[in-house]
Amino acid sequence: MKRITRLNSQVTINRNIRADLPVPTTTDRKSKWEFIKELTSGESFRAFDSKERSAASSYIRSKGWKPVSRIDQIQSERQGKMIYRVWVIK
Repeated sequence: MKRITRLNSQVTINRNIRADLPVPTTTDRKSKWEFIKELTSGESFRAFDSKERSAASSYIRSKGWKPVSRIDQIQSERQGKMIYRVWVIK
């Protein structure tokens, strides 16, 4: 799922991340969270506040998968509000 690469004594963790995948707002699906089914294990998306993060995590758990979320500090500072990175572990 993750691979560690050593380059010039620096350690980099490579993960499958869809860095700019936003939460869709389309109403043609049963749930706006259905796009999560298309993610592979270890991929992530941004949730733009704690309410979105909580709703996404609930959906992920309802499917039997595990959500992992962290505050995206750089994006939060740029946007001036709390932004989370949510990983889906299937």
